Amino acid sequence: MKNAWPLTQILLLSSIAIAIVAVVVTIIMTNTTLRSVEKNLPNTLIKELVSLDLVLGHLSEVVTAAQITAENASSQNFDKLTDKVQTAVESVATLRLTYVFDNLIQASAFHAVVAPAIADLQIWLSEGISGYGPRSKTTAQIVLSRILDSFQKAKILNQQSRLNAQNKLNEGREKLDRFLSSVNLLFLLTLLITLIMIFLFVRQHLLKLGEIKAQKTLQTQRDLLNSLFENILLGITVWSKEGLFLFANKSFTHLTGYRVEDIKDIQNWFTKVYPDPVYRDMVLEDWNKSTQLTDVVREFKITCKNGQVKDVEFRGTFLPDGRALVSLTDITERKALEAQYEQAQKMEALGTLAGGIAHDFNNLLSGIFGYIDLARKKTKESKTEEYLTKAFNTSGRAKGLTHQLLTFSKGGAPIKRIDSLVPFLQETTQFALSGADVSCSFNLPDDLWMCDYDKNQLGQVIDNIVINAHHAMPSGGNIQVDATNVIVKGREHPALDPGKYVKISISDTGMGIAEKYIPRIFDPFFTTKQKGSGLGLATSYSIVKRHGGIIDIESILGVGATFHIFIPAAEHPKIQGKTLVEKHYQGSGRILIMDDEEMIQEMMTDMLETMGFTIKGENEGRGAVEAFKKAKERNDPFRAVILDLTVKGGMGGKETVKEIRKTDKTVPVFVASGYSEDEAIANPEAFGFTASLEKPFSVAQLARMFEKHLKS
Repeated sequence: MKNAWPLTQILLLSSIAIAIVAVVVTIIMTNTTLRSVEKNLPNTLIKELVSLDLVLGHLSEVVTAAQITAENASSQNFDKLTDKVQTAVESVATLRLTYVFDNLIQASAFHAVVAPAIADLQIWLSEGISGYGPRSKTTAQIVLSRILDSFQKAKILNQQSRLNAQNKLNEGREKLDRFLSSVNLLFLLTLLITLIMIFLFVRQHLLKLGEIKAQKTLQTQRDLLNSLFENILLGITVWSKEGLFLFANKSFTHLTGYRVEDIKDIQNWFTKVYPDPVYRDMVLEDWNKSTQLTDVVREFKITCKNGQVKDVEFRGTFLPDGRALVSLTDITERKALEAQYEQAQKMEALGTLAGGIAHDFNNLLSGIFGYIDLARKKTKESKTEEYLTKAFNTSGRAKGLTHQLLTFSKGGAPIKRIDSLVPFLQETTQFALSGADVSCSFNLPDDLWMCDYDKNQLGQVIDNIVINAHHAMPSGGNIQVDATNVIVKGREHPALDPGKYVKISISDTGMGIAEKYIPRIFDPFFTTKQKGSGLGLATSYSIVKRHGGIIDIESILGVGATFHIFIPAAEHPKIQGKTLVEKHYQGSGRILIMDDEEMIQEMMTDMLETMGFTIKGENEGRGAVEAFKKAKERNDPFRAVILDLTVKGGMGGKETVKEIRKTDKTVPVFVASGYSEDEAIANPEAFGFTASLEKPFSVAQLARMFEKHLKS
């Protein structure tokens, strides 16, 4: 039983309890007996005093009868006297047999006085005295004299007995009270001593229980501490003042690979984990300096037993007795995350720079792109038109590169157009492999479904995968590009909703990817290349996800890798804008243009004038709003408005369209920007625009937009 008392303690406590009970019972019985004696003593004494009084009363009757007989010595009087004497004899005899408190009431003295006199009277009344007959007058007189003297002495003894008895009774009561007080005091003292003993005994027992509990608690805490030391993720070591290795927990062994028996002392430890002598001397010097401090935190690289190098944080606490408690924390992953964070900051800064460069480059490219397109349409010479068309197409590739820069810097929602993937896949792959020493083959069926996709963003995905495939084949090889129509049913693919998809498969014949790297292949900053940024596949994965698709990977080490790209098929597979007659679109009316780049204004003016429009240009949003309101007031409104999205130091397109919509809810307002990643370009209607244009744009794109949205 928990906290059970030992048998010796139980017996001792039982003996004390029995002793207490015995003392209590004895005291109670003593008190009861003495109190009973004290209570009965007065009754017994009074009873015997009453017996004296009774004898004295009988003597008084004898005296009276003797007096009567002495005066009249008749036979009748003698008979009465004889009867009274007989009664007195019997009373005296009874007193003799019953008295107890002779020392108190002097019953024996009383008897000695009365009994002889009564005995004489009894003899004299029956036999006579000195020759006189028993019934003579002289006998009667002698009897009277004898009994009268005895009666007087008896009266005196009776009074003395009463006084003496009362005094003795009071004295006895006082002694009895003192005795009872002493007995009770002794009992209380015994009881107090016993209670003190019990208290000390119980206290000792409780202290013992407390000690046992404390020992158990201490043992529990020790077990907990040992468990904590053994299971904590920190490596814990204890070193003696002399540098001996005293203790190491499991985490230390898990972290370093070393056990206590593997390391003799501090010098041996430093030799094992710091094989580089220069680095070791630096760490050892720091250790020697640290012994002068109380708490130390340091970070060093150590070489584990298996040869792996880890970043470890050391926290040392030097105890007063000279021992050192040192904890080791593996911060290799944290250091890697810090490096990734620093890399992310650099990439963010680079992305911001890339975004700004792409925007400015788009503005410059807009002039080149637009004027080449205008020249291409104006020339009558076929050779010149051919050269300008090539320059125009090359500018289109440059436009794609700037779009990739913007996607890299900000991400951005895809600007989708329904189109075929067949020529796009061929052109993009071949362009990515320009000058490469690998071959490329295609299997692209004619009945491949149309897809709704952003050519620039999806082109970036193809570029990244094809370039990675090229790098995986440093000695040359072949890249196979296949595309097939697939229908995903139910949960055939855990990452795809049921529906129609085009599956693009890009395979290489390189070394393949190790299985352990495949789960991390799309993680930002993860790369197996020495000079890779680890962003290409992560960006590609993000782009495909934004298109509603997924990228899967298959790889066999030593054989090659295949990336499968799933792109949702278009619900209404109609190629946008292909049926328009680009060169012959004509319109009329006034068009308001707002752009802070003068060259862009001039280029758009030339484009629109070839279509038959009159142009009004503004450099900033407030001027455009003012011009729009004045034209409205003159009943000469603009047929459409084209707004630049961002204006340095002025009102941009989003703010301007809000003001215009306050005046006119229906006029077509178009937004144009080199920031193609902005939501207003991908979803212009949500911001009050009618449609959007990405810079740089062609005459045909502008004509298609106007024909679609301008009423004739």
